[in-house]
Amino acid sequence: RDLHSFPTRRSSDLLIQQNYHAHARIKTRADEILATWEKLIKLLTLHKTNLTNYSNLMATLREIDTVTSTIRELEESFKSNEKTGHLLAAEDLLQKHSLQESQISAMGETLKRLNRQGQQFTQLREYPLLEKRLEQLNNDYAKLIEESKDRRSKLEDSRSYYQFVQDAEEEEAWVAEKQRICRANLSCKDLIAVIHLQKKHKGLLDEMKARTNQLNRLI
Repeated sequence: RDLHSFPTRRSSDLLIQQNYHAHARIKTRADEILATWEKLIKLLTLHKTNLTNYSNLMATLREIDTVTSTIRELEESFKSNEKTGHLLAAEDLLQKHSLQESQISAMGETLKRLNRQGQQFTQLREYPLLEKRLEQLNNDYAKLIEESKDRRSKLEDSRSYYQFVQDAEEEEAWVAEKQRICRANLSCKDLIAVIHLQKKHKGLLDEMKARTNQLNRLI
């Protein structure tokens, strides 16, 4: 039933219409009861509003705790000294970090929403606590972004190093192979064999020229 549909007014109106001998006193009493009823309705409405506000406040604080916990986990993962050892491992760590960066970006949108939500509770006496928690969360998030950038820089350096190691090993293997060819004993029994070896040597020189730029980049 609608809380506003209180029967006292209808009953008193009926008695007044019938010209009941105490209708004046009844009307006064009915008005008093109705006023008390309306006051109760206002108190109930206010109480419901307060409960809703506090429920929303608690939900916001819980979400702040969840985001803070996620930030701590990411910070710990950034501090871990995972060994790469080779190029593939370095690339895997970079890919993992890219996923974490996406998570941080999504967290930024959540943080914006929480800051907006916080403005709804400025009239509550607990607002200073919420304001302090939001300020700390914003600071933690800003710090996390800087740590994420630093982590990416280190991972990219690691990948560059292991890319260099791999390229250097390939270049050294190529040089060792060509050195072996050049040091091999010449065995030429006729002119055709000599011409064939000369062609192979020219091919080697052409290949070396083609690799000069690659070698310079590696150096």
